[in-house]
Amino acid sequence: MAYWDTLPSTLRRTGSVHRVELKVQLDPEYQTAAEVAQVLGLAAGTGTAGEVYYLDNADRTLRRSGLVARARLGGEGGADLVFKMRSPLPFPLPKAVRRLSRLAVELDALPHRTMWCASVKHLPRRSALADTVRRGGSWHAVCSAEQQLFLRCLTGDPRAVKDLRPSGPIPVLKRTGRVPGLPRLTLESWQYPDGRQVLELSTKCRPEYSNRSAKALRRLLTAHGLAPASIQRLKTETAMRYVDSGLRR
Repeated sequence: MAYWDTLPSTLRRTGSVHRVELKVQLDPEYQTAAEVAQVLGLAAGTGTAGEVYYLDNADRTLRRSGLVARARLGGEGGADLVFKMRSPLPFPLPKAVRRLSRLAVELDALPHRTMWCASVKHLPRRSALADTVRRGGSWHAVCSAEQQLFLRCLTGDPRAVKDLRPSGPIPVLKRTGRVPGLPRLTLESWQYPDGRQVLELSTKCRPEYSNRSAKALRRLLTAHGLAPASIQRLKTETAMRYVDSGLRR
């Protein structure tokens, strides 16, 4: 199983990133989220339910610019709002964006594929984000100033934030925990409107530890007989199929 075997050479080509997120989608036909959590020792009760919404303009301004916007409402009071640029290769960011204090540059690493990404995350009050998503409040009120600049610079549209529209929700169950040899491990189960489920295992690490973490994650999959899905996609890529086909609003 040669998962993540090209990661060291990819990082050399990619250049400086703040962190690497190793991701693998498991086949829900062979194991449920509860079964995976049990074999990995993620204690019962550590899971948090929530919902995810994707945002864009009516004319898909963000999508056409290579951007993704996601609002997540946690079931226990948490909330976050993320604007992200994803590209197979590093994207030349404007100087104003490179100077943002909250800018995170990462490499998303699926078993046989990587995506470079730059993002700005904000943690608004859950009540404010929920009102905006569900009742059409002002996006200027919940987006940080850095997120608004990020969007203006990368779309060239000063109205991009004002005209955002949510699609969703997608129910999500998230569990986190620690296993020997790895940083914090995250297990997420996403349930799409047609009944399809995505089950993803992931861990984040600094670039210099990514090869060691990838080997540990491979050993973990083998040791516990966890079956990776035959097709590996980013969760967002799967979600966009439902957004495009009219995910309920």
